[in-house]
Amino acid sequence: MCGQVTMRRPCFFAAFPDRSGELAAFPLSVGQPPVPSWRMTECQQCGVVSPVPYPSADEIDSFYSTAVVPNDWEVVHYVRLDLNPKAIAGTEHLADQFTRLLGRPGKLLEVGCASGWVLKAARDRGWTVRGVELAPKFSSFARNELGLDVYEGAVTSIDPDSWPRFDVLAAFDVFEHLQDPVAALKVLRAIAADGAYLLLTTPDVSATVSRFWGLRWRQVLPSHINYSTPASMAAVLARSGWALERISEPRYWDPVPSRERSGRWPSS
Repeated sequence: MCGQVTMRRPCFFAAFPDRSGELAAFPLSVGQPPVPSWRMTECQQCGVVSPVPYPSADEIDSFYSTAVVPNDWEVVHYVRLDLNPKAIAGTEHLADQFTRLLGRPGKLLEVGCASGWVLKAARDRGWTVRGVELAPKFSSFARNELGLDVYEGAVTSIDPDSWPRFDVLAAFDVFEHLQDPVAALKVLRAIAADGAYLLLTTPDVSATVSRFWGLRWRQVLPSHINYSTPASMAAVLARSGWALERISEPRYWDPVPSRERSGRWPSS
């Protein structure tokens, strides 16, 4: 990456709070509010990448909470999945995986549930479900059209004392959007039942494809404000009360590790 400079400031992610955060900064023009451009910074200790200036919690909440009408792409890919049999089959497969993971239907929480199709598939299989979604353009559909219990707001605004405990907590392609991932993970831990599972998917900024494409990587988006690594993820989960059990590629993930291995490397 060209234009690298070295700057000093604490790593916002604080994956390793006992170390100072020396950041390598790269200019990136995104043409999005609230700033016309920012720098992408990489912590030289934990490898986490984040933009400078880093958006505040109010800016993040405003960005999502004012989004009331989905665009055409979002209608196809998030709202009207019922018009896409392949997409619906994917949600049903995921719901079946939840049941295999727990061994029975239980209580499911999905953070960033969008329009709620995964929750619906799980409910149809006997799960008690609840969603968390900050964008009203999605949460309103989930509630009004699918009849789902969806909390409209940020994870960090949840009062754990007034919420039930969940057996499986899922956050797919959400982590990179969180303004304070550690605080969010602590809230999720507080509403997790004993022996609960947390399922996360997020881009790996240390992956070969990320290093190859640099700032042209398709995951570099204005709405993605933190990019983690396996090491930083493990550290942050530990700080939040979670224990990392396994890292998988989403397309291969299976509750049974041996089935995942066979799916990844099928016999000839």
